[in-house]
Amino acid sequence: MCVCTYCNGSGHLFHNQNTSHHGNNHHNQHTPCSWCDGNGRKRCGVCIGHGQVPCPLCTATGQLKCFIRLTITWTNHPVDHIVERTTLPDELVRNVTGQIAFEEELPRVWPINHFSDHTVNTASRQLVERHNNQFVNERILLQRHKVRIIPVSEVIYTFEQQDRNFYVYGYEQKVHAPDYPQQYCCGCAIL
Repeated sequence: MCVCTYCNGSGHLFHNQNTSHHGNNHHNQHTPCSWCDGNGRKRCGVCIGHGQVPCPLCTATGQLKCFIRLTITWTNHPVDHIVERTTLPDELVRNVTGQIAFEEELPRVWPINHFSDHTVNTASRQLVERHNNQFVNERILLQRHKVRIIPVSEVIYTFEQQDRNFYVYGYEQKVHAPDYPQQYCCGCAIL
């Protein structure tokens, strides 16, 4: 219940019947307030007289669930170096399988320094240094270091008195023959 705003909680309304020119009231009439039925208090329009307002967040269940959403983005920064001494494009070698000669997975890997090919040791050192210096604002959780040996065979042949070549590479034995003389023969396509 709340105080009636029409009678200010008195339960009566005052009506002046006669007022002189000096502002003195000669007769005051008390009538019961019609808004609160003379009680001076009326039912609250918000709580409807119950004295409690339901919580709009928990819908009066008393159980409010709060959470903080944390979004974690995992980013992989792969870098590679291909030691290849033929004219075979590096993109082709990158996408085939071969023998894994060395593999290491640690929170921080060290450069390879014992491989038989010195260019692999140098490339390993450069890749590890670049990776450590390039991502200083990121937390590195795990690094992987891998050396794959991809079989590449160069085939040299003579066709119409011209020396030509093509490559067979990877365990999949893919063929790269960009200057093959007859690209489409008998419904067979050479890539």
